[in-house]
Amino acid sequence: MNASRFASITFGMVLVALLSDVIPLTHLYAQVRPKMQIAFVSNREGNSEIYVIDGDGKNLRNLTNNPDTDRDPAWSPDGREIVFSSFRHGGIGHGHSAIYVMGADGKNVRRLTYNPEGAGQPAWSPDNRQITFSSYRYHAGDSGPQIYVMQADGANVHRLTDHSALDYHSAWSPEGRRIAFQSDRNRLVWLDDDIYVMEANGKNIRNLTEHPGRDRHPMWSPNGRRIVFASIRVGNFGGGNFDAGNYDIYTMNADGKNIRRLTKDLNDEILPAWSPNGQKIVFSSNREGNYDIYMMNANGTNIRQLTNHPADDWQPTVTFSVSPVGKRTTVWGRLKQAEK
Repeated sequence: MNASRFASITFGMVLVALLSDVIPLTHLYAQVRPKMQIAFVSNREGNSEIYVIDGDGKNLRNLTNNPDTDRDPAWSPDGREIVFSSFRHGGIGHGHSAIYVMGADGKNVRRLTYNPEGAGQPAWSPDNRQITFSSYRYHAGDSGPQIYVMQADGANVHRLTDHSALDYHSAWSPEGRRIAFQSDRNRLVWLDDDIYVMEANGKNIRNLTEHPGRDRHPMWSPNGRRIVFASIRVGNFGGGNFDAGNYDIYTMNADGKNIRRLTKDLNDEILPAWSPNGQKIVFSSNREGNYDIYMMNANGTNIRQLTNHPADDWQPTVTFSVSPVGKRTTVWGRLKQAEK
């Protein structure tokens, strides 16, 4: 075998070996060129609508643009859809909302729930297959709002919690085995909410916070190790009094230990949500008089205001989408071995 032929064969074998362990550039761009998108609710056009901004607060878009109330947005794990609650079916006259889903661009709106008592606060499971929500189905025997779950297309609705308390704001753990929620089932004084966690089938419910204050709006960190929540836990809670000041943002371990206070403002910080990479937390605050959307590092530093409008902006939720340039596919990429 001559040298040139040997070199050609050797190069071909090496190339095949390399390409069998290469990640396409599409995947590479998905990791290094993500675009943060923040959906939130605002009444800046007279009624509650769902808007989206980029991670720097720019490029504001109204996704719903509907005369009725739209709220409770939650991104699907793949960032392609947003589930939300709305009164657009005429339920506002009856005090009931329904769960809807739409594309990330606000198109292709579909209704998922039809029960007469209403439903709200939806949350996607991490595999995109299920949605939990809160509903007070008194005709079915509920004594207060309970946590329900359904398939992502609205089928197979069933109840996860069954208690005389008020159960709200469900949030799935990243691996999909647990669900956190807020409840007043261990009420010591008026308006005493705690953060609870249960298995995805509704079993093994545990109180994580067990504090006489108000612990609300739990959200899991992307790695499942921490839970962020809003709380009023500084003040006098004894004797049924409720002189407790304002909401701040806290985090804790997934087992309820190692609670850390992230914000210390004289106004309210509420409705926190993690960025998908776990590096940022977005929240709503009225520190400038009305509620706006803010972002901070996951340790509470570098707080930045993202929206600034005389109306109220709240209920932020975050996803990452890949820029259009990242959708090109090529044979070149980086070796999987580099991840190890």
